[in-house]
Amino acid sequence: MAMTANVMESDQQRAFEAGMDAIIAKPIVLEQMVTTLNEWIKPRQIVAAPATEEADGDFPQLAGVNRDTAMANTVANWELFCKLVRQFIEQDSANFGARYREAEQSEDSEAAIRYAHTIKGLAGNLGLESILIAASELERESRELPQRQAVISALIDTIENALAELAIEVAAKCRAEAPAPAITEPVVVESEAWQALRQRLRQQLQQSSFESSDTLESMLKQLPEGALRQQLRQVAEAVDHFDYDLALQRLK
Repeated sequence: MAMTANVMESDQQRAFEAGMDAIIAKPIVLEQMVTTLNEWIKPRQIVAAPATEEADGDFPQLAGVNRDTAMANTVANWELFCKLVRQFIEQDSANFGARYREAEQSEDSEAAIRYAHTIKGLAGNLGLESILIAASELERESRELPQRQAVISALIDTIENALAELAIEVAAKCRAEAPAPAITEPVVVESEAWQALRQRLRQQLQQSSFESSDTLESMLKQLPEGALRQQLRQVAEAVDHFDYDLALQRLK
């Protein structure tokens, strides 16, 4: 099975000739991805993408964001969307212009193209349309020879401005991340209640369940800063990227 942003008929034909059974197009549409996966794999139970209608009123509109795409790909979970967008702003696209130029000057001639492609894909998955459009154009311009540096510079400025505006909106509309709780009585990790919670999380990860995010949040709220909290943060990071296998490895 191929996951690719190259979805022209000729691209799909090459994928099938290479032995792929199906194609999942990027940016990912969660419902379509789940439907395609259910056609080709045999899960323990048929997984359906959760409906988003009930949470519709709890998902604010942000400038430059396709709300329908954002809701579909975060199962209408506003807190999850905020977490992923913060990660996109603070990590994936931080110092975007400098990182693009650094990649452009590297010995790897494809580095800048890959970076623009990565930002395009992440923005598309989160419904960040203004950034998606500019990053798509930047990727295309990066492939052109000779390169039009004035156009590339303008696109970098467009993306950086869009990121700055997005950061302001996120700061205004997303709830600030809570600090680690000041817990005077440590959690008894050997207790039946804690072990039951841990077992529930393990089962949810084995089933690639979206509910694992809520279970992790509940567990993190009970922990002070320390090694166990850091471990669960790493598990949560993998879940945020929908990498449930990695999350299971980190839980052990």
